[in-house]
Amino acid sequence: MFLNLSPHGQAAIRALESYTGQTLTECYQCGKCTAGCPAEMDPPPSVIIRRLQLGLFNEALQADSIWSCMSCMTCSERCPKNVSPAAIIEGLKHL
Repeated sequence: MFLNLSPHGQAAIRALESYTGQTLTECYQCGKCTAGCPAEMDPPPSVIIRRLQLGLFNEALQADSIWSCMSCMTCSERCPKNVSPAAIIEGLKHL
């Protein structure tokens, strides 16, 4: 379930999920992606995903930290739910 979704935000998040093949609601915010991130992103991957879960698409898209991501895939490898924060961040970069 997403919160605060405008029609534009909902369409953008669905497009992001379709583009990346990820389901944002699968993430339960354990923080393992953030704990393993060598880029010291601020906001970290878990916060970016949480913003998207809350329907704050523009805030996630405008986060400077998406450009700090080194695409090392450590966050994705550590996820117990097989969500790929790296893929989501790459998708945001493409948008």
